[in-house]
Amino acid sequence: MFIKLCDQLKNARQSIGLTQDQVAEKLHISRQAVSQWETGKSYPDIENLRLLNSIYSTDLSELLNCKPKKTTHVSILNRRFLITVIFVGVLGIFLCYVVDCKINPNAVRTKKISFL
Repeated sequence: MFIKLCDQLKNARQSIGLTQDQVAEKLHISRQAVSQWETGKSYPDIENLRLLNSIYSTDLSELLNCKPKKTTHVSILNRRFLITVIFVGVLGIFLCYVVDCKINPNAVRTKKISFL
C-alpha cells in the first residue's frame, strides 16, 4: 500500500525535526503552501520537490513512494502469450484445411481460395 505524498512530506519533515515555517523559509515560500502540501490540498512543483529532497536528505523515489514497476515482466509474458495464441490459431486453421483436404480431396478444386 502506498502512502500519500502529503503524508510522506509531513513524515519526512517531522523526522528531521523541522517546522512548516522552517521548511517554508528554506524554500522561500509561505508556511501555508507547505501546509497545503501536507494536507493534500495542493502539490509541490518539480523544483520544490527537488529542494525538499535536498532538505530532507532523502531519495526522491522514497519521498514520492515510488516502487519499481513490474510491467516489463508482465508485458513480456503478455506478448509471449499473444504470440502463442496466434501461432496455435494459425496452426489450427492449417490443420483443419489439411484434414479437410484428406477427407474430401475435391474440396480443394471446388473452393476458391483468395488471399487478397
